Amino acid sequence: MDRYYDMLFRQAQVDLYISRLTLCAPDWREDNITLDFCKIYYFLDGEGKLVINGDTYYPKAGEMFLIPSGVRHSYSHNPENPVYKYWCHFALKLGEFSKFLYHKDCVFCRPDKEYAKGLFARLCELDGKDGYLERLLQKSCLLELCHLFFSSVPVERMLIPQKDDFYYIVSNFIASHLAERLTIAELAETVRLQPNYFVNRFKKSFGTTPIEYINTLRLDAASKEIIASTGKSIEEIAHQSGFEDYRYFGRIFKRRYGASPRSFRKM
Repeated sequence: MDRYYDMLFRQAQVDLYISRLTLCAPDWREDNITLDFCKIYYFLDGEGKLVINGDTYYPKAGEMFLIPSGVRHSYSHNPENPVYKYWCHFALKLGEFSKFLYHKDCVFCRPDKEYAKGLFARLCELDGKDGYLERLLQKSCLLELCHLFFSSVPVERMLIPQKDDFYYIVSNFIASHLAERLTIAELAETVRLQPNYFVNRFKKSFGTTPIEYINTLRLDAASKEIIASTGKSIEEIAHQSGFEDYRYFGRIFKRRYGASPRSFRKM
């Protein structure tokens, strides 16, 4: 399961729509809305109310709330004590996975105040810049904000795979048979698809080809073993990592790490 989540987050894609620091207007209120983007609210002051998937929350200063896309929610506040908050709307996708589940344990957290405010202030500043290179900084800051939230909650409860989840089935099968010989036909059979259709679906879901994905996992395993074990030969490690051809292993290892396996061990 850890490998499943690891590969999901390797494919994280974010897109910032808007980020602001706002003292909410007296009419700040919406009831029973469902949106196709995610929201993060970081409350600084005021008396607010959130109803998320039927559960009611009264945010306190210093609490950060995440409302995933597709989750029904309402929000309002007391105009006599208006909500003052940082907020952003954004898209978040992990490979094919774009719908996070609502879970009470994953709604809000209390991050370090100065760190959270600094991130949001930076994100708001970047949102006002139109240069195309600034998009990289926006994504970097937004990813850091997502990391801040997800590392504070049991995020796995928001990412429970369905039994027919293509990514989950295939990634689990590969992880369980990584050291064995794997064929496209064998992988396609795990999800009852024709090989050609399977390859196209795999590229869409994993963002790469089956061979590249498998080689990446095997190279990761081999590189860790090369560092950790001095008693095994490089050839032995290559074979136990699933590479039948030692020369091929050496070529793609150098392409990925910029050094031969033996030089890598010395470094």
